[in-house]
Parts: sequence; structure tokens; C-alpha cells
Amino acid sequence: MASISYKSRREKLEAKVRTLKRQRAILLAPYALLAFPIVLPLYLWKEYKKRKQHLAVASSGQTAPAPKKPKLKTNKSDFFKIAPDSSKGTKKPHVLIWCPIAVAGLTTQLVQLTQILRQHKIKYLISYHVSPTIDHPEKKYWIDPEQISNPAMVFHFERFHPFNSGFETAYHVYYINLDWLKSETLGIAKLYAHTVIAPVPYRYDEIKSTFSNSQVFQLPWPAASRIREPDMNVTNKIRVLYVGNDYDSRSRKSPHAVVQAILSLKRHDLSITLKFRKAIPSNIKASLLGHDCVEAVIDEPTPFSVVEQLYENTDVNLIPNGSEGNGLSIIESWAKGVVPAVLDGHPMKDVVDSTTGYFIRCKQIGFKERAPHYETNKKFISEFFNQLNIDSVAAKKQAIAEAQSRLVERQLGLENLVEHLLIGVGLVNNPVEKESGKITKIRDTLKNEPKAERDSVGIKLLQGQISSLQIRKPCTLVDIYLTTSGRPHFLRTVLTKIKSAVTHSPYRHRLIVMVDFIDAETADVMREFEKDIFFFGASTERLGLPFSWNSLLDVGQNIIARTEEKPDFICYLQDDCEIVSPSDYFYELVSLAERSDPSRVGFVSGYHCEVHAGFEEFQYKGRRIIASDSIDGKNFMCRPELFAGIGKLTWWFPDGSRRGNPGPDRGSHFDLWQWRESPNATLHQGKVNLIIDGLCRHLAEKATDSTWNNDTTREAIERRKLEGRIYRREIS
Repeated sequence: MASISYKSRREKLEAKVRTLKRQRAILLAPYALLAFPIVLPLYLWKEYKKRKQHLAVASSGQTAPAPKKPKLKTNKSDFFKIAPDSSKGTKKPHVLIWCPIAVAGLTTQLVQLTQILRQHKIKYLISYHVSPTIDHPEKKYWIDPEQISNPAMVFHFERFHPFNSGFETAYHVYYINLDWLKSETLGIAKLYAHTVIAPVPYRYDEIKSTFSNSQVFQLPWPAASRIREPDMNVTNKIRVLYVGNDYDSRSRKSPHAVVQAILSLKRHDLSITLKFRKAIPSNIKASLLGHDCVEAVIDEPTPFSVVEQLYENTDVNLIPNGSEGNGLSIIESWAKGVVPAVLDGHPMKDVVDSTTGYFIRCKQIGFKERAPHYETNKKFISEFFNQLNIDSVAAKKQAIAEAQSRLVERQLGLENLVEHLLIGVGLVNNPVEKESGKITKIRDTLKNEPKAERDSVGIKLLQGQISSLQIRKPCTLVDIYLTTSGRPHFLRTVLTKIKSAVTHSPYRHRLIVMVDFIDAETADVMREFEKDIFFFGASTERLGLPFSWNSLLDVGQNIIARTEEKPDFICYLQDDCEIVSPSDYFYELVSLAERSDPSRVGFVSGYHCEVHAGFEEFQYKGRRIIASDSIDGKNFMCRPELFAGIGKLTWWFPDGSRRGNPGPDRGSHFDLWQWRESPNATLHQGKVNLIIDGLCRHLAEKATDSTWNNDTTREAIERRKLEGRIYRREIS
């Protein structure tokens, strides 16, 4: 019955397709008739030119070239292409800014950051979960979230947001806004934010503890406005400005309490201007305009230039916000030379003090996310109005004038941090290199410099006076990945040395083991070391190294998500790679990796094989370091982002044949995938691998010990070298 049903459905579909084709032909017929008078002369002209060309060839005695045959997909490899070489024709890396474009709020930070990026000639794009609906100078850089693709760095303002392409590989900067720090945002930000910026000291220790995977900075954000000296000529009437949003009970700017307090005022030496986002009730507006203290009520969308003029004619800015995430409105008032009046709570009084501003009484009624939520009323705001006098306003303006230089320091602090971030991801040259006039990219540098000047090139892979270490959290956790396949005698030796290295290590470790085909003896070894292993997975069939490696990447991500601890580095070893000196193994690898330029250095390894000869050697802290495009897959270490960027091994070679280990064809090319075969391999990223010679040694040198019958004895390697079968440096 199932086959009859399937046949019936198929016949109906085929009939429907035939009907649609007939309808399409009928609809297109008029267009074909219209195009015929144009197409026919073009066709005749083309045939005439072709005929003339053939006659010319015939008269000269030459043989006419054979027509080109269309390329047919007859080879299996045509259907199993891996992604194209990403080193050719790729877009330049860019910065993504995740924040809204609007006439208020985070536009302040957007303007400041884009100005710095333009100074460094960095391409940037802007996106947010809500598209902009207003005309704005930055709108031309807007990109829809689904179009985001592989930014080098992301600045998250207000909300930390994942996206589809390149999220795990980007460097993430999260600017904390306390009253927007939602629980659903917090989880993913804790795992993926590399740098967290806290704009106010309030709850700073708590933020550092929460974002233990990140480098956290307390950076007072500067003003976006041009810093202006206060107008010290306070007239007989003190000018007060209130900038609200909506006139409703939900507004955090306390509009009802402000209006009630103004309408109850009995003094006449104040000149108050009120600005609302949209129209307020007509009776309220009429009552305000009828009061002696009210100069103007603006309740419609207003150009930015008009708002700036309002500030220029103001002595005191009334900002009774029930909650604050970062205090930007207070800083903007300060920069304009206007005295801010804020609620007496956090983080408002962490931004301004009693010498430069007024505090309005309030009571805490709860929390708005991570920011305290306060409530004020008519009585408390009336108290503020009644304490205003010319002398106190003049004194606070004087204090603001004396403190304006601190705003300049804030601006320099922001520029300095952003520059360090850009250097750390390779979007901006290290100033040390700019002074020396050397080309940044290591390949171009080596290609253009004479051999005599190449001795110091390896050192250039390490940071100079300005180090990316300043923008990354110092290493505390290293995850160890280990794969094994049917070699329990080697596995026991390797695990013994790993256990010793962990004991001597200054860092914490999680050992994750993948067993390809677990036999009884391997099971005994795993039981022997079970207390030292954080997680292990095993198969009952031999599925190969690609399967084990891809499983490791999945398990690693799950461990990070479950424990909410992201390793600073991941160190991989095979079951035939023995640590030579456990007492300093992890310290040596991490020290070199932390000192390395992350934009130019890929893997750091402790195993050197002359088949991967490298292209230069140099000394660093008494160790012989080899700089190499290629790398042996027995041991390597890097930050998690690099593994995520290179991605999982595919199950087919570029020619379409199935990857081996196990067969049908040998060669999983596991190490080749890391440095050359993946579209995002280190070679295609323009990165160089650094190898510390002598940290590890190979146990399975004989062909009989190898899972692939590889002979890697000294004699075999020497034969390969004589035959020229070694990996040579490749300049992309």
C-alpha cells in the first residue's frame, strides 16, 4: 500500500509540474515575441562575424582553433569540494558594533567608538536586534544580523548577542550597562566575552567575580560632547533643564514627580525648560506654561542641535532617573559645564559628588537587573528646587571647571584601551613595529628582507613594549585533549607524564580523553588514571582520528557550557607523544603563547620533527624556538578561538575520496588540516606556528608501533630529507 500511495503522489506532482510549465510558456510568449526583433539582428550579426573570421583563417592557411568543450561534472571530486582557499580574495577583517542607532542613549558610545576606529582606518559595521528607523550618519554602516560574517572583533553595548557566522572566533568586548545586564545575556557573555568594561566602580568586584573568564577593566567612560567651560555668569534666575522621555508612570525619569514639584513651587527666581520625547497631555502642558518658573515646554522630536542649544543656556540639569546603568547622561551634563542634579543612589553618586552636583532624596524600591531601582516624589524634588541658590550653583560650576581635565583623561583612557584591543587582534600594528618601519605580516617581512636581517624576525612574532597580554586575562586554566587508539603501552607512559606535568603546573587543568576502539588493556589503563581524568569517551569500533578529534571539539564546548569555565588554552597530545620534562612543560608552553602575538602566531608546540623543518630558528629565554608554517599533529596548544575557527575535519579529501584512519585510503591528514587543509587553517590566516624544541619526544618511531605503519626513525627521516619529502615553507 505504501508503494501505491507513493506512486500516486508522484504522478500527481508530475502532472502539477507539467501544468506549471505550460502556464509559464503561455505567460512568457508575449515577452518572446517582443524580444524577437531585437535578438534576431544580434544573432545574424554574430554569425556574420564568425563566418568572416573563418574565411580569414582559411585564406591565411592556418588551422582554426577547436571550439571549447563545456566542462562536465564527470569526476566525483567535483561534487565534494571543500571551501575555497580563504587566503585568496577574502574580505579584510572588520569590527562589528552591536548597539542601536538612535538620537539618544547609546548613540553617545557609538559616536565615540567609530571616531577612534576611523582614526585607525578600521572598517566597521553596526547591527542590533532592532533596525534603525531614523536618519543617522552611521546608518550607512548598518548590517542586518543574519548577514554578519566573521568579524575580527565585536563591541557589545547594552546587550551581548550571538550571531551565526564567526561568533566563536571573534574577540568580544562587552560594555556593561548595569540596568540592562539580563540573566539571559549573562550566561553567554560569561563564556565568550574576552574583555569586559565596567564604566562605574559600583559592583566592580562582583562583576570581576562574575566574569572570571574575562579580563575586566574599570574604565570611566568619557563624554561624547565637546568639553565646554561652565558659564560662570549665573544670572538672577537660575536656569534649570529637564530632559525626559514619555509622560507616564513607567518612565525612569520621574516625570510625574517633576511636574508636580514644579507646579507647587512658590519661588520666582527659577527659569525651567522641560523637554519630552513626544506630546504630553494638553492640560498638563497648559498648567506648566502658566507657571511663573516655566520658560518652555518642548514635547516633540527635536534636532540634536536644538538640544545642544538648550544645554548652552542652562545652569542645572535635572536628571532624576530611577536607575542608571552607566551614568552617561551625568557625564554629558558635566562636559557641557552644566551642574547635574541626580538621585542620591548608586551608581549616580559614583559618577558625580556633592562638590560638582546636587543629590535628590529617594528610596530604593528594588533592582532593575543589576542596578538598584530608586523612587523619588514631589516632596523630595521640591526640596531640591528650594535648596537652589546662586552661590551654590556658582560654587559647583567652579568645581566642574576645575575637574574638566579629568574628562580629557577619560577620553585618553578609552582611546588607549581600544588601541590595545585592536593591536591584540592584529587590526592595528604594534607601535614598536611602526617605529621600526617593518612590514607587519611575517610572510611579507621575510620575503622582502635580505637573509642577513632575518635573525630577529622570530622575535617579531612576540609582543614588543605594548603586549596583548594587557587585554587578556592571565592564564589560569588549560584543558588537555588526548586521543588514543589501540596502544595501551604508550598510553600508560604518556598519562604518567601528563599527571606529573599537571602536578608541577602553575595552572589548573582538565584532562579529556577520547579512546578510539577500547580494548581490555586500554580499559585497565583508563581505570588506573580515572581520578586524573575529567572526562573520557570511547568507541567499541575503530572510527579513526577525525571522529575522535571532532568529538573532542564537541565535548570541549559542552564542558565549557556546563561548567561556565572557559580554558585560556587547549593543549593536545597524541598517545605516542611523551612529555620530556614534566616539571616545566606547561609553564614553557603557556609563557611563550602568552608572549606571542595572537594575530600572527597560530599553534605553540613542544614537539619538533625535521619533516616539519620550519624556516627560522631563534633563542627565547634559553630555549631553541622554530618558526614554521607546518606543524606535526602529535602536540600543539592554542587559545580555544583558533580551534573553533579552524573547525572540524571533513570526511572527504578535496578530490572527493573518503578520509582514512580507518580506510579505504590511509591518511586522515589531521595535522595538515590544522595548518593547511582547512579553509581557515593557520597558513590561510597568515599565522606562523612556534615550536619549542625538546619539550616532547615521539614514542612510536617504528613502523610496527604506528597506527599507519609510519617509519619515523632517524634513518627514515634522513632518507626523507635526502629525497626532499619534507614540508617546506610556503609564502601565501
